Amino acid sequence: MTTANPDSAGPDLIDVEIKLERELEAIGADVHVSIRGSSLVTGSQALRKAREVAALVKALEAVGVAEADIYLEDVRAEVTSGLLSKSSSATYSLRARATLDGLADALGAIADQKNAAIDSIAWRYPDDDDARTEWLTICATRATERARKIAAALGVKLLGVHWFAEPVAAPSPYFGAPGGAGVPAEGTSLRRRAMSASDLGLTVSHSKKVEITVRVQFRVSPVGA
Repeated sequence: MTTANPDSAGPDLIDVEIKLERELEAIGADVHVSIRGSSLVTGSQALRKAREVAALVKALEAVGVAEADIYLEDVRAEVTSGLLSKSSSATYSLRARATLDGLADALGAIADQKNAAIDSIAWRYPDDDDARTEWLTICATRATERARKIAAALGVKLLGVHWFAEPVAAPSPYFGAPGGAGVPAEGTSLRRRAMSASDLGLTVSHSKKVEITVRVQFRVSPVGA
């Protein structure tokens, strides 16, 4: 979109709007897992001393997920006798970070564990700031090229930039059930998006669509100057 300056009292301007759409590919995923254990162990020791958790960690390591990429996020004790002890059963919530190439093997290792369940998957993407800077540069270049052609057609000289608006990138849904499931609220982070266990049977893409719109106002010389 290109418009002339509506304010006759102000400088002569050309207003250019550029839209750009890009796909951002995932580089990996965080898999959130719940596993029921027969004993209660707290802290990071649970990764090695809680029998069921240790078995899961070993299975993940066997398919390339390092222990350093497995995080204990929560422990929920189950008390039946009124007393809490090490013999109390517990549910452990873990987060395993897998590369995109190793994700299928990691999911298979988790599925092989009798007491484990996948709660959610959050795709991880490259740093958004670097990508957006590149896209803004493309938009600015295109806006300048368009403004130069318009100025030449109008018989005026392009003097410089009067105003530039840097927008907020907005993602479009890249997975989810019919009815908009999986779509985040406006203003949420682009870095991660989670899919619930109920979505695991759906087709899931590991890319997200990002669209940005840039508006630039260019100062131009008066006609005939």
